[in-house]
Amino acid sequence: MIGYIYYAAYPKHADFWTLNWVAKSFAMGNYDFYRDIIEVQKISGWIIHPPDYYIIHGIYLRILSLVFSYDLNNWSLDPSTNPWFLPFFGILPEIIVFFVGGFLIYKIYPRKELLIGYLASPLAFISIEVMGQSDIYPAFFTLLALYFARRSFETTKSVWKIASIVSIGIGMEFKLYPLLLLFPISIFLSNKNFIQSLKYIFLGAFVGLAPWIGYLKWFKPLLLSEPSLLFNLQLAPVNLPPFHTISIWLVGYFVLLWGIHKYVNISFKNLVGSVFLSCSWFFMSVYTNPQWWIWLLPSSIFVLGEFRDQIFSYLYVAMSFLFILYPMMWVNNVDIILRNYIPIIPITDNGSVLVVSVIISILLIWNLELLNAMIQKEKQ
Repeated sequence: MIGYIYYAAYPKHADFWTLNWVAKSFAMGNYDFYRDIIEVQKISGWIIHPPDYYIIHGIYLRILSLVFSYDLNNWSLDPSTNPWFLPFFGILPEIIVFFVGGFLIYKIYPRKELLIGYLASPLAFISIEVMGQSDIYPAFFTLLALYFARRSFETTKSVWKIASIVSIGIGMEFKLYPLLLLFPISIFLSNKNFIQSLKYIFLGAFVGLAPWIGYLKWFKPLLLSEPSLLFNLQLAPVNLPPFHTISIWLVGYFVLLWGIHKYVNISFKNLVGSVFLSCSWFFMSVYTNPQWWIWLLPSSIFVLGEFRDQIFSYLYVAMSFLFILYPMMWVNNVDIILRNYIPIIPITDNGSVLVVSVIISILLIWNLELLNAMIQKEKQ
């Protein structure tokens, strides 16, 4: 925690300032901040996230401006006018949420090595401290959803199942990715009952999309911008007409859901394994930014907690260490920001291909070993 607090004041990626700039619009009374940024300020490409973060962080910025007697009107696009209390206080809520997640991890699995594996994760440090992004929020609510799902397997009370689905939905209010996990979680919580699965999916999707009710005009052009990356990796050249062209991610995801529904028995351990498979498949088949990798953290720790196979610990450590190299090959100044924290190695061309290939190979091996562990468990 001391380390996170210390590095909170270090330089942040441009995305951090972009997120805060949009939140500032809400803090200044522009409740339709999407319109203010896109149509009034005419800044394109700055808003690609759901409204929750901007609204909550905007309220927080307003409080900060009052506490520090700072006039938000003085903050312009000139970096020299950035509020002095940012980035430290701007990233403080994310740090707090991250450590609350650590508390939950230790409450569920009172094992020091798992807590250290969570708190010392480069996936989290780069996403929170270096990128200054909001991805800790959907990651946290994924962790919370797994916690509630675990409680649902320990008791007959359906309230825990509802709480798990609602948590996934709240995670979707910050980034859309928890939607990928809503399907496998619904399969397990419904005990593979198709109608009940649909009810859970509808509930989670409703909670996740509800904040858009006041911003329907911006739903399609904004919310669907990042998720379009799911269809970028295809089994045909992208410059050809869309005939016999398929998304590698979508095909794999459908097959994975079918396999889970047909071949995997209902248990919390298998739920955790299926969530990890769904999340890691995204990173194996889609172009990903460094800050997104924190999404893997909750299910990774739960896998280590539920499956005691030592190879999973080795794979987690190997992936974590290699991931430190991942942002060093970036060109949109992630590597420039990262060098404020640690020495970096310029990674380009075949070097970047090698880094990504090895990390994806580790994930693939982890998936195969996890599937084997799940199948062997059922045989026993």
